[in-house]
Amino acid sequence: MSAGETLVLARRRANLSQSELAARAGVGRSSLSRYETGSSSPEPAVLGRLLDAARKEMNGRRLLDLLELTDALPHRWPGDTPEFPAHLWKRSTDT
Repeated sequence: MSAGETLVLARRRANLSQSELAARAGVGRSSLSRYETGSSSPEPAVLGRLLDAARKEMNGRRLLDLLELTDALPHRWPGDTPEFPAHLWKRSTDT
């Protein structure tokens, strides 16, 4: 896989536009476009910055997705206190 193909894949997985990824990595959008099409090759340090910026965005989005999911899950049942329902912690030997 070429550097350009890797950049396109990383950017798409991070759900970023070229402009967004370029800005996060401190690279011009037109330069990123040339890297992605293969008409130009990024220096290793630039490639690293671009991939790192995409990775950080992916991790941040995954965390936000997880937090949204936990907000959607029921945390308690009607009538329960905000703490975890005690009856779920009791063992079958407890009375």
